[in-house]
Amino acid sequence: MKKFFAAILFGFTLTLYSGDGDWQPGPSPEWHTRWETAAEAAEKENKPIYVLHTGSDWCGFCKMLEKEVFRSKYFEKLQKEHLILLYLDEPSKKHPMSEEQRQYNRKTARQLSFRGGYPSAKLVNSKGEEIARQSGYRPLARYMTWLYDSLKINERPEFPALAESVFKDRKGNSRKISVELLAWGEAPDKVTNPVSAATKFTIGAGRKIYFKIRFKFPKQIKSSLQFINDGSFNRLRSKNKVINKSGTYLFAATAPYFNTIWNYFFVHVTVDGFSRRLEIPCWAEVSPDILTAEEKEVITARENQIAEDFRNAEFKIVGWKLASSAKKVPMKEFSPEEQIRLKANEGIILKIHYQFPQKRRVHITPRCENMYGYLGSMVTEKSGDFTVVVSCRKPGKRDKITLTLTPERIRALPYKFELPCNIIWE
Repeated sequence: MKKFFAAILFGFTLTLYSGDGDWQPGPSPEWHTRWETAAEAAEKENKPIYVLHTGSDWCGFCKMLEKEVFRSKYFEKLQKEHLILLYLDEPSKKHPMSEEQRQYNRKTARQLSFRGGYPSAKLVNSKGEEIARQSGYRPLARYMTWLYDSLKINERPEFPALAESVFKDRKGNSRKISVELLAWGEAPDKVTNPVSAATKFTIGAGRKIYFKIRFKFPKQIKSSLQFINDGSFNRLRSKNKVINKSGTYLFAATAPYFNTIWNYFFVHVTVDGFSRRLEIPCWAEVSPDILTAEEKEVITARENQIAEDFRNAEFKIVGWKLASSAKKVPMKEFSPEEQIRLKANEGIILKIHYQFPQKRRVHITPRCENMYGYLGSMVTEKSGDFTVVVSCRKPGKRDKITLTLTPERIRALPYKFELPCNIIWE
């Protein structure tokens, strides 16, 4: 790492891009475009360097992050007091950036161990040593919380529990949606506890809770909504609700039965045929500690029954075929003793049969020992068959399939089933 930065300082002397056309290096003039100047400023001011690797004119999430975070008053205040900014842009070929600057940005990003994925960010010191990293887009409150936590700053502003989205309707007109979480309570007439993105609140496991939410939509558009936390099927959930005008509404939801903490809600919104997922930042905790003795007995009884069902569940691989011939040949019968030899990166489709003693909503996640990519997952309420596609990038490895099952709404009761198979990639 030291050799690299020495090369930048003394050998890699590309001229600083001063501007072809109307290119602006970063959302504001405070962004450096060269490591040399950023490192010098960081050492002089004794501040870490926030390095952004972005595709400013082609990456949609990069544009969202720039608009919602970097141009906000919260980021502006934080960076002036605590950060040195470095902007490593890799735009499209149409972008008015010099070829010298493109090469410099690409080389610097590679040497700082950015491995693709836009936007990506790192906090490093003046020597290039990593402090923290963040990949992808996050809403304002979540992104700023990561920065404050990484910088170990306890005092932080109160972010509103608000999410906004702009879309174009069928006529091409720009329309704006906003969803704000105002308050919560354990009864319809007691929704008086205020909510902000930085104020933590605790709710009882398994209890029904109510949220007051303010919606602002374009006029005369029917909107279908689903309120769900943390993007997970086994967490806080509410039923779909259809509204056709802006206003403040109460949403009823049931908390999960296990300990969990989340810092945002998802609100799925369908407007005029367009679907949007808005994330409302908040800081909430589900706890069984505040339950009554009777409520705890109910939860324990449910857990015991589900545990018994899972102990009696059956899973087995019943068929297979090559992914490349999926549409041409039927599924073959699978035998655990049969040795299936495949080429590296060749995919195989496995049909897996599962049987539950009774109808039970469960989340099934298949995993492979030498997994190539994401195998997928599913939620089911009944027994039956499903298929997974598996491939391997490490020749000579023998694979086994593991199914991880998680029952809905119950605290951490995952069950793993290892399925015998004899697959070898060459």
